[in-house]
Amino acid sequence: MVSKVERQKVLNQKLQVLKAITRSKSEEKGDILMDALSYINLLKQKIEDMNKEYEELINQALVVKVKKLENNCFEVVVTCKKVQDLLMSIMESLEEIGLDVLHVDINCSQLFHLEVIAEAEDSSTLDVEKVTETIYEVLETKGVKKNTGPN
Repeated sequence: MVSKVERQKVLNQKLQVLKAITRSKSEEKGDILMDALSYINLLKQKIEDMNKEYEELINQALVVKVKKLENNCFEVVVTCKKVQDLLMSIMESLEEIGLDVLHVDINCSQLFHLEVIAEAEDSSTLDVEKVTETIYEVLETKGVKKNTGPN
C-alpha cells in the first residue's frame, strides 16, 4: 500500500511538471492550477483560431487550369473546396461541350483535386477559353466562387 507521504511526493512531482509545462511562476498549488487552466484555455483558443484560418484557406483555394495538348486533347486541372456531386457535374459539363474523357485522377482527402485528359469530338469548336469558362460555370452553380483577392 502506498503511504500518504509517497502520494504527496508523486503529487508534488506532477505539480512541478505542470508548472514547467505552463511556465507558471507561482509557488502555491492553487495558483499553479489556475495558471494551468488559463494555459489550457489559451491553447483551446489557439486551436479554434487555427481551425478558422484553415477553413478560410480551404474555402479560398481555387485553381482551374486548362491546357491544349496534341491530338485534339485537353488537360483540365481543378482544385477547390469539396462540394457534393462536383465530380459528376464537371464530367457532365465536359461531355455536353463535346469532350470525351480519356483519363481521370481525383483526390478528395483535404480539397477536391481533379485532373482530366479529354479529347474533343470537334476541335474547331473548342478552345482553352471555352473549356475554362465551362468549368467556372459548374463551380459557380455549386457555390464555389472565383478568387477575387491577391494570389
